Amino acid sequence: MSFDLTYLGGAAARLSTWIDASYPSDLPPELVARRRIRKLVEEVGEAGAALCGAVGENPRKGVTHTFDDVKGELLDVAVTALGALEHLDGNRGGSGTGFANRLLMNPLLAGYITLSGDLLNDVGLCAAEYSRTQDGLHHPDLHPELHLSYRFSDLVIALGAVERAVAVASDLGRGINPTVERTLENIAVVALGVWEHLDGNRGRSGHALAEKLQFVLNRVGLTVEGAAS
Repeated sequence: MSFDLTYLGGAAARLSTWIDASYPSDLPPELVARRRIRKLVEEVGEAGAALCGAVGENPRKGVTHTFDDVKGELLDVAVTALGALEHLDGNRGGSGTGFANRLLMNPLLAGYITLSGDLLNDVGLCAAEYSRTQDGLHHPDLHPELHLSYRFSDLVIALGAVERAVAVASDLGRGINPTVERTLENIAVVALGVWEHLDGNRGRSGHALAEKLQFVLNRVGLTVEGAAS
């Protein structure tokens, strides 16, 4: 199955609309928004738990996860962040474009990437280059697990930025707050960057994210336009 860039926003909006419909109608809008952020906290925690399982952190349990499991959880972080963006923006399908622009227009990547014209593929290329820049901040002889731990710390820091932005926002129930929007886009970027690190920075994360969204939609019986067989 192939996807285009608009699929990301459309699929995230479709999923977010389904989640919103599950809430009692009398819940305050700010509480609903904070529930969506709490789900993001949960997903980051699950990614961290998967990493612990992949390296056998618990001596009683041993190795309980693979690094592919970790990559799957990182995609869940990105999906949840896009879904939260959609919720705050009225589920209009714009999260994919906004998220992609944050990557494609990153001034730190200017001159380092030759874009292909396939915007979803270019998202992956930019995420991979972003990951390489982050990898370059650390000594090349650094232990691989320690290197990965640093990258996961970036994810936790990005989550903290989301929570801080939400804490100071006063208009969560009246549309999207620009600061919250930026932090949600950023945590999706960081999650894809860590995914690329685990995947060898091959630029495949854009399509992997679309495929993850398709999987989640199929699992709950939803469909969305923008994917072609």
